[in-house]
Amino acid sequence: MWVFFTIYCIAGSCYQVYDRKRQLKQAETELEDILKMTQAGYLKRGLRWRIPDDSYGWIELIKEYRVEDGVQETDEAKSQYVPPENVVDQEVKTS
Repeated sequence: MWVFFTIYCIAGSCYQVYDRKRQLKQAETELEDILKMTQAGYLKRGLRWRIPDDSYGWIELIKEYRVEDGVQETDEAKSQYVPPENVVDQEVKTS
């Protein structure tokens, strides 16, 4: 009797592993189809959706930097911050 129960448990576990892999593959293909539909609009803005290879629990939105004249722009070149000039460090005294 225990032999049949053990075989049943092993077969059930194997089926659950197989079914989980099948569901992940199905979810991956459905997610890729959805991304293909929406990707064009984001590429115009310099963004790209990406599915990580190691996990399908999330998707990543990647900023694509444009390459012009063979030189890739860096974060420093794009920075809009200009440090203020003639600022004197002052100590703040508390009582």
